[in-house]
Amino acid sequence: MAQVQRSVHEVGGLGLALHPTTSTRLWLPPERRLIAPTPWEQDLPASRRFPSGRPTRRGRRRSPIIQVAPTIAQQSYQRPIADSPTGTFSSAMGAGNLVLLVVVWLGGAGPAYPTSILDSAGNDYSLAIGDGSFITYIYYCLSGAAHAGTNTVTLNYSGDTAINLWLVEVTGAASWTLGPTAFAPITTPTSFTLAVGPVDVTSPPAFLASAVQTASASGGSQATPGSFTNLIGSPVTGDHDAALYDIATTTGNVTSNSTNSVSSGYSGVLAAFYGASSAPSNSFFFGSD
Repeated sequence: MAQVQRSVHEVGGLGLALHPTTSTRLWLPPERRLIAPTPWEQDLPASRRFPSGRPTRRGRRRSPIIQVAPTIAQQSYQRPIADSPTGTFSSAMGAGNLVLLVVVWLGGAGPAYPTSILDSAGNDYSLAIGDGSFITYIYYCLSGAAHAGTNTVTLNYSGDTAINLWLVEVTGAASWTLGPTAFAPITTPTSFTLAVGPVDVTSPPAFLASAVQTASASGGSQATPGSFTNLIGSPVTGDHDAALYDIATTTGNVTSNSTNSVSSGYSGVLAAFYGASSAPSNSFFFGSD
C-alpha cells in the first residue's frame, strides 16, 4: 500500500488506486488520499470508511479570533481660527483605521457644529456625541481611506470660528463600531470636578475619547481599568481645554473626570469605539488530531 502512486494512479476520486506493479485495484482509506472524500462515501458506516478502525476527523476549522488592543498611530493638535478651520495629519494614513476629530469650540460664529467636514483622503465623518450646546463634540470615521503623505481636514462653519482641534488616527483592529457615549451639559461641577459618563464598556477592547471645556485638566480617571491620558497639546495653554483618551481592555463602567480650578460652567463628551479582529477564516482539513 505504501508504494501506491496516488498522485498518478488515483481513479476518479472514488478511493480506488492501481498498484504500480500488479495493476491490482486497491481501495484507499480517505486519510490516505490527496482529494476530499465524495458525498456518498461520507454516508458510509465508519467500519467501511475507516477499515483500520481509526476514524479521521474532517471538516472546516475556524481560526481563533485574536483581539488586539487599539493604539494611536498618529495624533496632532491645532488651534485654527477661520470660517473653514483646518487640521493636518502629517504622516501617511493606513486603510481601515479609526479617525477621530475631537473639538472644543472657543468662539466666533455659533456655537454650532460644522456644516460639513472634508479631508484630502475623501473620508466621510459622522457626529459621535455632542454636549447639546455645541461646545464640545467628537466626529469620527470608522474606516479611513489610505492616504500617502499629509492629510488635511477642513471643518466648514457659517463664519469665522475658533476651535481647539485634535486629530487622532487609531489602529489595531480590522473594523470599528461606535459604542456607548455620554455627555455633561454646561454645568457647574461639584467640588471643581467635571465628570463625564459613565459609559458601560461591554465589548473590549475599546478606545475611549473625551473632550472637556474646563479651566484646567489633570488628565482624568475611570472606574476600571487605568486612567485617561492627555492627547498631544492637552491641556491647552491658556484656556486649559483638554482632549483625553484611554484604552479599556475589560468590561465595566468608565467615567472621564477632569479637575477644574474654578467653580463655573463647563461641559464635556465621552465616546467609546469597539475594535474587532479579522473575521475567522475557514480551512478544510484532513487527518487525525
